[in-house]
Amino acid sequence: MSLRDPRTLYGVEPADLEGLPVVARPYPGVLPDDLAPWHVYLADGGHSVLAVRREDVRGRFGRLLYEADPPVLDSDVDALLLAVPVRTVLRLGYEMRPAGSRGLVPVVAGLDYSGELGLVVPAEDEEH
Repeated sequence: MSLRDPRTLYGVEPADLEGLPVVARPYPGVLPDDLAPWHVYLADGGHSVLAVRREDVRGRFGRLLYEADPPVLDSDVDALLLAVPVRTVLRLGYEMRPAGSRGLVPVVAGLDYSGELGLVVPAEDEEH
């Protein structure tokens, strides 16, 4: 697997990832082929996968990943992406769903998300 420049990964800029610097660092384990392009390493969060919460897909943005008309805007998809620890994604499971020109994006159910705290994950899921 070739390592992508995280500054151009699906057009998502490091500044869009909660202000955390992204470092080009390969995952030390084996990632499923469909998740590998979505892998990033965050200096403060470790090995992560850019993914969308299923709750966001089924909420007010439900049309984004499931309807082709009107077209999905890349900025809409980018606004839903969260950096989720790889172990969390693998533990909870995921499905790949279409998202406009972004192609297939990982969608994860059961993520613990707080408007005040953001994504809440067990400490043992973080890999640095």
